[in-house]
Amino acid sequence: MPAETDEKNYINSPLLTSDRKEEIFVKKDENWGLKVFLDKSNSVHADLNALQSKISEVKKLQQDILSLFLDKVSTDLQQHPLVTRHDRLVHDTTNYGVQIRQNIRNLKEMAVEYIRAHNNDKGYKLVAEQQLNNLSEQLSKAVHDFFKCQSDYTDRMNDHLRQNRRQSNSVGERAEDPINESQKQDSYLVCTQNFSEVQGAEQTLREVEERCKDILALEKRVTEVNQLYKEIFLLVAQQGETLDDIELKVDDAQVRIENGTQKVADAKASQRNVRCKKCFIFGIVVTVVVVAVVVIVLVVLKVHKLI
Repeated sequence: MPAETDEKNYINSPLLTSDRKEEIFVKKDENWGLKVFLDKSNSVHADLNALQSKISEVKKLQQDILSLFLDKVSTDLQQHPLVTRHDRLVHDTTNYGVQIRQNIRNLKEMAVEYIRAHNNDKGYKLVAEQQLNNLSEQLSKAVHDFFKCQSDYTDRMNDHLRQNRRQSNSVGERAEDPINESQKQDSYLVCTQNFSEVQGAEQTLREVEERCKDILALEKRVTEVNQLYKEIFLLVAQQGETLDDIELKVDDAQVRIENGTQKVADAKASQRNVRCKKCFIFGIVVTVVVVAVVVIVLVVLKVHKLI
């Protein structure tokens, strides 16, 4: 009964956090901003925590299944409720991770559209890149942990199946009862079938794990390139600020030069006016002196005539 109850709870498990709300990734509107992006990023972060919980539950189920296998509680593990629940949970966890990866991609597209629409907002761009890098890194770690636990589970199950097959072979050789012989042969066939299925699953997981390693290496290189671009961006931003400062100083110098040129022109005009005034005053003085001299001469001549 507990296994059936857990299985019902598993079947009725909630969807992604982002699915319980309105559609996260909608067409760009006027209400976009940093707060909206952070809210959606937090929703994806909550989904990643739920994914990690599912992976932990998968690990616990694997331990329970291996314990049953070691204790030989069930001879047909394929029909056991724990195995059925484990298979469903693995399938659900895989789909869950795929949906989260798609949500991160949609979040990246949303950030790119916002940055493009707002003339490369530097503050929003830096925050968006940091959040997206953190989400991608958490997803990569969770997926790697999931594949590792699946690989370990497959290896241990493979070892147990081999041991059971050897035990079945040794018991089959000593058996004399045809009924017991038939039962042990059926058990051997079940183990062989399980072994073949696990072998196939192991091979698939090996291939996926190898691809995962390549993907992680590629993501690491992309992260390094991204970091390089960030450093270049910071250098360009610093140089841009320097150029802006130089441009402001050049503009200020140009204004000062124009003001100086105007003042020089005013000074020259003032100098010309002063010269003209000097010449005019000098002419008046000369005229006055001449008139005075003439008057004096006339007075002197008149005085002499009177004498």
